[in-house]
Amino acid sequence: MFLGGVNLMYCILFFEQVSNLAFCREERVEKFQFIVLDSALLRSNSNYFLLKSMKIILGLAGEMASGKGTVAEYMAVKYNAKSWRFSTMLRDVLDRLSLEQSRDNMQNLSTILRQSFGEELLARVMAEDVKKAVDEVIIIDGVRRLADIKYLREIPQFKLAYLEADMQKRYERITKRGENSDDAKKTFEDFKKAHADESELQIRDLKNRADFLIDNNGSYEDLYGQVDEILGNNFELRNAVLPPPLDKGED
Repeated sequence: MFLGGVNLMYCILFFEQVSNLAFCREERVEKFQFIVLDSALLRSNSNYFLLKSMKIILGLAGEMASGKGTVAEYMAVKYNAKSWRFSTMLRDVLDRLSLEQSRDNMQNLSTILRQSFGEELLARVMAEDVKKAVDEVIIIDGVRRLADIKYLREIPQFKLAYLEADMQKRYERITKRGENSDDAKKTFEDFKKAHADESELQIRDLKNRADFLIDNNGSYEDLYGQVDEILGNNFELRNAVLPPPLDKGED
């Protein structure tokens, strides 16, 4: 039973071979958000769980090497976030075709797919994937164009963060990390020219549509602090205090 959407439910879950039985007591609190908890996770921890969380879907946008991957890794460690990337679909296709996973190949493939099947093809696939996901915190790494967020904006939990960093710093980062096969060979002039690519030009338009702006010209600590500030008021499950066991005879 939910009383006006403001109930917090303390659930004792017992697992049987065929089905799960849940007995709950309710207390009034300021807010309640329902989440799906994985039964394996419940079995491996305690019988008592405090359901106090809100699903978050955070899209990350920004020019090349602005720090999107770093933010995704940090959120995965601290907030147990699940990362989804538009580029994963493209890498899967390139692998299947035995083609190199270079930035040029991914950009060309993305253009071909969108021109053949519609600009919103990848966006539709991504939106459906994250809607079905049961993770509490989801990162969408690599939002690149306005079309990418058309369907995501229809999901109430979706927010967009735009990362900024100076071009020189981004160049140094991209040549060091070598994520794509051609990154380490790039000169600074090559890097500047790459910003004129069709896929890169649209990224800047996302800044004005972002819910949050993140400045990544400082230290890791500065970056992580901004991420914590964004998520701090929305994600409470990790720090929740489990309720004490019910006394025998208590309803």
